[in-house]
Amino acid sequence: MRGYAAEALGKLGNALVQVVDALLLRLADEDSSMREYAAQALGKLGNASVQVVDALLGRLADEDSSVRVFAADALGKLGNASVQVVEALLLRLADKHSLVRAFAADALGKLGNASVQVVDALLGRLADKHSWVRRNAADALGNLGKNSSDVGIAVVKWILQHQDSEYVGSGIDALWELVATDG
Repeated sequence: MRGYAAEALGKLGNALVQVVDALLLRLADEDSSMREYAAQALGKLGNASVQVVDALLGRLADEDSSVRVFAADALGKLGNASVQVVEALLLRLADKHSLVRAFAADALGKLGNASVQVVDALLGRLADKHSWVRRNAADALGNLGKNSSDVGIAVVKWILQHQDSEYVGSGIDALWELVATDG
């Protein structure tokens, strides 16, 4: 029941101090499903205050992989591309759980940081053994490349270096994301 309450608070789209404080308390709950709901709701609220971002960063190290997934997703939605957030998400690209890696890649794509470090890390995920991770990495590179020609060059180089790899299709997907139009 408390999970539904946390989810409902997030749907309000209202970043009142009382709502945020209630969700931050749930983010520290001993029940992992409560932490999941709270992270998800905080991402929907759009409040990217230091307090919220710091709390979500802490959940990226949660023992429960689902909490890490929702924390990464929320950080991507909040759009805070600080060095601390980007570095924490880069670490999650190496998480032992594929969904965490996938959502970390997605979040990095939303943040717009097309640094060499981010692009190289995402290129590395194009060869992930899980297709969901490869797909999100390709999408993220596509998003980042819309504002940086360096990303396209890096993707083409990656494709040339991996043309005999079973994962070359992921690089081609990323390149497609760079040139595809929305409409």
